[in-house]
Amino acid sequence: MKLFTMKRLFKVYIPVILALTGIAIKAKQMADVYAAEKKNGLEILTLGKVDVVDFNRDLKELNVSYDNTDLKTTNQNIGIYTIRVANNGTEHIRLEDYDPDAPIGLRVLSGKIVDDPRIIFEGNRYLFQSVKLKKQGEDSITMSSVILDPGEFFTMKVLVLYNIFNEPELTAFGKVAGQKEVPVMYAADSGNATVFWKEVLDGEPLIWAARIVALFIAITFAVWIVFILVSIWWKVKRKRIVNGFKRSNGKDAALLGNGLFGSFIINGPKVLRDMHRMIASDLILHGIYVALKQAYKNTEEGEEIIEDYERPSHAIDCMLLYKIATETNGRLSINKQKKQALARFRSYVRKQRAHRYKNGSRPMDYLIQNFTPPFLRKLL
Repeated sequence: MKLFTMKRLFKVYIPVILALTGIAIKAKQMADVYAAEKKNGLEILTLGKVDVVDFNRDLKELNVSYDNTDLKTTNQNIGIYTIRVANNGTEHIRLEDYDPDAPIGLRVLSGKIVDDPRIIFEGNRYLFQSVKLKKQGEDSITMSSVILDPGEFFTMKVLVLYNIFNEPELTAFGKVAGQKEVPVMYAADSGNATVFWKEVLDGEPLIWAARIVALFIAITFAVWIVFILVSIWWKVKRKRIVNGFKRSNGKDAALLGNGLFGSFIINGPKVLRDMHRMIASDLILHGIYVALKQAYKNTEEGEEIIEDYERPSHAIDCMLLYKIATETNGRLSINKQKKQALARFRSYVRKQRAHRYKNGSRPMDYLIQNFTPPFLRKLL
């Protein structure tokens, strides 16, 4: 058997090379994403907001004012924001990672900071003592540079005066090495910001190995479902072709029998193509029959003859089974009437443009026959 032929080049080697190249490129992209994610850890999370006054409750005798301005009559309120600054990456944020000319800070849009922000003590004495918050104007806060290990955070309270018809928006400014910007999120949305592959690769090797296996199983199952749906679609389409041929060529359909049509529905037009080429003459058919026997004996000559056919053994088995050809004393002879009927059926299929689809549905049928429960297999 020749290891290199033009047919084998395009059907085996090139697809394998392209597949391996695609896998390598995807692995490189995943590695780049994970490497970038390791440096992208500083986040600002809005844990919640509590309004000082609930104007939904009609308390006529309650008057709340700020800076000699009545909040109710001016449609204003003061919101107490709980804000957390956290390192949710996997790299340590060191003092040299901050840019002294662009300190990290928080800006309030459509609002006014009415008091100095305050740090909440949550057990980390270093952060409680080291973080310095400074109010800059009426809408901004800057934070001092501190060391943040992975998973560490500090929390602050910020009072914001705003119009009740225009909810404030928080944005961040400043620069940390390895990050294009510092994201500001609500706590409910913070989980969505984590890159998927970071989640997969976090933890012990056994944990992420189990996650990858689970992902592979899920993808395999999804592909299997798609294969089944595509197989059903193909079979319905081919059944329509067979029914149309039976209506227009009743005699030929009766001569060929339902068995051949069933093989066409399952395997597609490639079986018809192989049979049509083989029955051009008794000599060609017998030559292929002999070549198959030689191929079974691993002789190079037999394999070279049959390599131009998709499934020569299956095609000959179908012809013998459906009496398109008969075997006498080791030689195959063709039934001329069935040969003509087969040619007309193949011509009808070609007119229905079924010959466009070269690959048939053999992979789907393999999945159905080997992995589908018996009760479902009958429906397919």
